[in-house]
This record gives sequence, structure tokens and C-alpha cells, in this order.
Amino acid sequence: MNKLTVIKGMDKYEISIDDYKIIYGHNYEMKFDILRTILRYANNSKLSEYALEHNNIANLLLNDKNINTKRMFAFHVHYHYSISDDFKLTSKSLVSKYLEILLQSDQFFDTINTINILYQSLSDELSISSNITGQFNTMVPKQLLKLLTPLYIHGDFSKDDYDLSFEEIIVFQLNLLKYIVNYNHTADYNIFIIEIPYLSDKIYDLIKQLKNCHILIFVEHLPKCCHDINKYVFCENKFLDIADENKFYEMICDNSFRLLMLKEGREYMEKYIIYRDTDSKRFIMRLLNM
Repeated sequence: MNKLTVIKGMDKYEISIDDYKIIYGHNYEMKFDILRTILRYANNSKLSEYALEHNNIANLLLNDKNINTKRMFAFHVHYHYSISDDFKLTSKSLVSKYLEILLQSDQFFDTINTINILYQSLSDELSISSNITGQFNTMVPKQLLKLLTPLYIHGDFSKDDYDLSFEEIIVFQLNLLKYIVNYNHTADYNIFIIEIPYLSDKIYDLIKQLKNCHILIFVEHLPKCCHDINKYVFCENKFLDIADENKFYEMICDNSFRLLMLKEGREYMEKYIIYRDTDSKRFIMRLLNM
């Protein structure tokens, strides 16, 4: 299992992760700090005077090694995502990256080659008709994107942001990321943040299809679809990654109320997360908020 370390100044959060982790808890400030620190690092944001003065320096490590942002593909999936804005195809547009990779696939090679032949033919005709002629640049996917006005077609109709449900907006982004990850081999690190109120079965199934990624899923409600307690990180007064057995034993088992074996502590946690047992929840929450 890999170790993802999120550092903001003196604060450090270590997360054991292979593919995805679910970040849950009522300490919204802590969750916000983790999320924003990753985004700040991924975006290579210039530090403000305040950040420098108060040592709010962001860092992101994988297995104790700094992640090279030039070799990193990061994206923030959320329900405020605007298809209309993303269709403007800015440098950070998810749709732009998806279309660029799509146009590079073999299925479009002959068509793009034909476009370039037609441009050359037009250039030749101009040179015959006029002393002033020109030469068209060879078209590549990035240049073709500038000529493209994207539309999202579902069935027989185009859709925009306001036609999509919460789940459809998240699924739209995840489907694009799935294609990009499968066919874009320029990134060594694919790190995605998913910020959603709840994790539906459909979204969860799609997340599990994303390969060679590290995904942090920030939720407001405990999901019913994930029954592996090692996939959970709790943000309360204390930060706890359940997969970290040493920290788990220290916070949950070695407590001042009821000394537990590791297996017993995990049973309490399982009853809370999976079976929604109220007594187990009260006990766990008491320990995490001491």
C-alpha cells in the first residue's frame, strides 16, 4: 500500500492508499485544509505573503518522495462543475484534455490527414490565382480544438449544466477522467479529489473502474456501498486513517475507558461504519473527539 502525505506548514496528514480513500468526518476545517493543500500544490500556486509569513507551505509526497507537478495530472471533481464553462476549452479544461487525447487516437488519423491535404490543395490554388498566397499550418489536435465548439449530446438532444442531475454531473466528469487515464500515458501520477455530499452506487462503481490513480473522496455522509473499513479516513478532533494499525490501536484500542484488542477495536469500527450501530458510533466518536 502506498503512503500519500499531505503537508501544510507544520500539519501533516498521512494516508495509506492504493486506489481510493473515503474522507469522512465533522471536522470540516481539517477536511478543507487537506483538500485545498492538495489543490494548491497541484496548481503550483504562487505563495502569498501571508502563506510565507505563517509557513502555510503546501507539499505532497508519495512514499516519502516529493511528487513532481510536471509529471502529475490532478483534477477536482465536484457538483458545482460547469459544463458550459469547461466547454470554453481553457488550458485547464477537462473537456479540452479529453478531446485532445481523443483526436490523437488512430480512428481520426485518416480524417485529420485528409483535412491537411485539403488545406494544402487550397494553398496551391491560391498560389495559382494570386501573387499573394499563403501556407496553412499542418493541423494537429490542439489546433483543431480551437475550431471546435463542443456540445454534450444525450439521446437526440444537447444538454447543459441545468439539465443534469447531481449524479449525472459527477458521472460526466468521471467518464472523461476514465478515458484520459486509460489513453494518456504522459503522467506518472494521477491524483483526483472528489467532493460530494454522498457516494451513490453508480458513482462508486465508476470510481472503482479508474486505474493507476490515487483518489480522495470527500463525503458528508457515510456511504452504504463501501464495506472495507480500511478505505476510510476520519477527520474529527483527531485524524485517523483506519488502515494505519499503529495509529488505530493508539486512538481506539488503547483508551482510558475500555482497553481493546485490535480485532475488537476494528469490530466496533465495522459496526459503526457498515451496520450503523448507534452504541458503537457513540463509543468511536467519543474516542476521536477526546
